[in-house]
Amino acid sequence: GSGLVGSEMCIRDRQMNEILKLGGLQKHLYTEMQKQGMMTPELSKQFAETLAQLQKTLMKFRADSLNNTED
Repeated sequence: GSGLVGSEMCIRDRQMNEILKLGGLQKHLYTEMQKQGMMTPELSKQFAETLAQLQKTLMKFRADSLNNTED
């Protein structure tokens, strides 16, 4: 039945929300460290790489959920 599909969607939505939260946290930490003058070029690069990976993961999730819409 479609119960499984529904619960899979629910899990995927929760996972996407967690990824979005991580992205928000990364941005917040980046901003706070910049304000306090603690940001170095190396740290800035690491933040950028982390955000890029989170973005890639989100895009993959979105693509997967679009591909899995047919019942």
